[in-house]
Amino acid sequence: MSGGGFVHGDRGLNNGATLTVAGTTSSDPGCANAPPPALVTHAKTITAGPVLVGPNQYTISYQIDVTNSGGVPGGYQLDETPHFGAGVVINGATCASSLAAGTGTPDLTPCTAAPAPIVLVNGTPFNLATAGTTINVATTHRYALVVTFTVVPGSVTVATNGAGCNVTPPPPTTDTGLNNTATLTVTGGTPTPSNVCADAAGAGGGEERPGGTRHDGDVHGHGDQHGRHGRDV
Repeated sequence: MSGGGFVHGDRGLNNGATLTVAGTTSSDPGCANAPPPALVTHAKTITAGPVLVGPNQYTISYQIDVTNSGGVPGGYQLDETPHFGAGVVINGATCASSLAAGTGTPDLTPCTAAPAPIVLVNGTPFNLATAGTTINVATTHRYALVVTFTVVPGSVTVATNGAGCNVTPPPPTTDTGLNNTATLTVTGGTPTPSNVCADAAGAGGGEERPGGTRHDGDVHGHGDQHGRHGRDV
């Protein structure tokens, strides 16, 4: 009696067994498709704001979703870079991470389950999820950021720095308006940006609605082929 061996070529998870009894050999082929590789993508949106919270001071809320729609777990790194235009000064920021769908947990450092303070510097990447963060199949990790900023009166000029996001959408690395970029680096891959932009509050003489929101600003998004988002403020 003997057994084991591949039959009909090495493809997928092809595996066959042969059995020889009293000189008679029979075989039983078996094959299954290999699972597709991990497919990790991200999308960034503005979920609230700009909202007036004090004299010339506003908040704006961003959300970054990292999703694995592939067939096996994957890994990634996530970085956040504000590219605000002239006349906008970052006063502070918070970040929180959560499991929006699926299993496992996102990176909880520095974005803890409850909003935690982080230090954002305009034009400088800030790491939200360390390299190699694991994301399971059919899972979405969510990172929520709230940025507090001040507009310096008279220093924001729509025509010169594009504070109204008049380039639709602006390039991910352009300092204009409230342009903000999240960069995803999948393990073994190259960095991919996804950015959104809103009017710099207080720019261009727009009228404020009750509660501090403005009605003359647009929000525009620019991401990879899996995540381009935009909405009106």
